[in-house]
Amino acid sequence: MIPVPWLLLSRRPADLARWRSRSPSIDPGAAQRLPHVRYSGSARPGPDGFPALRDAILAYRFFPAGRMTGTVDAPDGRIHPGVTIHQRVRVAVAGFDSATRVVALEDRDGPQGSRAISFSYVTLAGHPEVGLATFLAEERANGTIALTIDTWSAPAAWWARLSGPITRRIQVATNRSVIARMTAIAEGRDTPT
Repeated sequence: MIPVPWLLLSRRPADLARWRSRSPSIDPGAAQRLPHVRYSGSARPGPDGFPALRDAILAYRFFPAGRMTGTVDAPDGRIHPGVTIHQRVRVAVAGFDSATRVVALEDRDGPQGSRAISFSYVTLAGHPEVGLATFLAEERANGTIALTIDTWSAPAAWWARLSGPITRRIQVATNRSVIARMTAIAEGRDTPT
């Protein structure tokens, strides 16, 4: 069943079992044929900036709390390949529950002091969008952190297709605010909760 937005979001806990058994809505390779949008930014972090951002990414605590909250379905509450992430999305007084599955995670140290963390997830059946998203934070040798979100997506739910331009604007605004929050976390101006 495709979720319909509901009014006045409840405070009920995430129904992880409901989403855990769902199949991906698209193969990651096929998703890259969908419309693509890239969001990017950069941060000039302090000495603890990259570790703080890395922790926020692994705990899925980088979306603006007023827009979306996520629950990582793993014993340690951190992102790993194969885990499901429950998402509770809010738009004004409406909202919906959805989920994604992590298909890739890379956490590496590079040459000359550079470090990077990235992960990708695909939407699960019942998500209002079909697609793939990749999040990347890469600390460069000069100390800056490059932030990138790549999305390949299209509306899946009837109400997402019906409100196409509005849905796209919400997605753009959300991803821009994610870049801004990641920047703030890396620069020590925000502490994920």
